[in-house]
Amino acid sequence: MYLKPGDTLILKDQTAKAAVVMANGSVKPLEMTGSQKILAAPDLGGNDLGQRTEATWNSAVDWLLVRVGARDSGQPSEKIVQASARALGDTETLLIPLGQDGGLRITEKKQQPLHVTWSGGHAPFILTLKDAVGQPIALEKGIASHRYTFENLSLKPGNYQLEIAGGEDQISMPLAVVGASSGAAISQKKLPSTDSERQNLLIEAMTLAKKGNGWAFESYQIAVNLAPSFPFAKIYLEALEGGDIPSP
Repeated sequence: MYLKPGDTLILKDQTAKAAVVMANGSVKPLEMTGSQKILAAPDLGGNDLGQRTEATWNSAVDWLLVRVGARDSGQPSEKIVQASARALGDTETLLIPLGQDGGLRITEKKQQPLHVTWSGGHAPFILTLKDAVGQPIALEKGIASHRYTFENLSLKPGNYQLEIAGGEDQISMPLAVVGASSGAAISQKKLPSTDSERQNLLIEAMTLAKKGNGWAFESYQIAVNLAPSFPFAKIYLEALEGGDIPSP
């Protein structure tokens, strides 16, 4: 289950053992006091970036909880239910969920990885990235999972085509690469080193996705880098992979 500052967790079984994974990835065991343990905001950690940022962060977390099924819309914050797991299976038609919001769009990449995810179809998959005239510039065969990373691509501004084939299914999706000077890019010269920096970058990524027009794909690239060190980014990543994209 997922908790945020302000939530309260009550363990009614005195023999129960529990721990909380903090936003920075550390694990905090919970000790029983009497017949129950109440975990309030101080235990979860606050936000030292100011009230405005805290409100924005809490709003973002609420959206994440609702989107991944951990909380019903309008459910009181003290009632937490276990999140339902997402699975990208092979029993559905081949689909690129991120492309449902106006195709795929990213900022100019220079020797950077390009992260792609899809659902449905049947492995092994074949991924092909083509330029504006249909010439393959990247090709990978025999992919067993529903995720793949093209390493060290240099994509100049322009129009590309991403093709995925799996079994009898094949799908093609336009990929627009926009110059970094367009103002839409979020700086990622180095990965954030503190929870506050990770939090701010995730908020920026979610705001970028709300622009529509395919920008959820760029937001996904950011979330992939944050997910290993920031649990909330992993939740957001899973939501995007399922096609749950923030609305404007």
